[in-house]
Amino acid sequence: MGTWYSTLTCHVRIPMGLVIATVLLAAATLAVATAVGHGWIIGNATPSVPRGVYLRSSPEAASHVSFCLDTHHRELRLYDNYCRPEQPTATRILKRIERKLPNGQLIVRGNTERSLDSRLLGPIAMSRIQGWWRPLVVIDPIAATYPTEGPHDG
Repeated sequence: MGTWYSTLTCHVRIPMGLVIATVLLAAATLAVATAVGHGWIIGNATPSVPRGVYLRSSPEAASHVSFCLDTHHRELRLYDNYCRPEQPTATRILKRIERKLPNGQLIVRGNTERSLDSRLLGPIAMSRIQGWWRPLVVIDPIAATYPTEGPHDG
């Protein structure tokens, strides 16, 4: 006796625009994941600096820095939530460079009164800097609340 085989053919029409959009979305997702994984971009979702995506930059061109807390900040209630000497891979703090001091330290500032910045932390030593950044895509209207020129010396 012979074996009977049945073939079921199904034709689905997918609009070419949907295929292209899906491929582009997948490529963009892969590109962003790669950029984040290599430390080329960083995102910010807090109101203390404009929400958006920041691109790694040189210290000369940067308008923002990411940094960790220091051991003398242990008394801060939020100390365990941010990167620090004993946990350097935790969440970094991202702030706008307000001034460069003659001793090489930075005064950093956020856009809100409750920002975790130099008003509370004091000057930021270069050894605490984790990255130098400039805005790539800003999606927050508070972006215009501070001057757009670069950091000031002095």
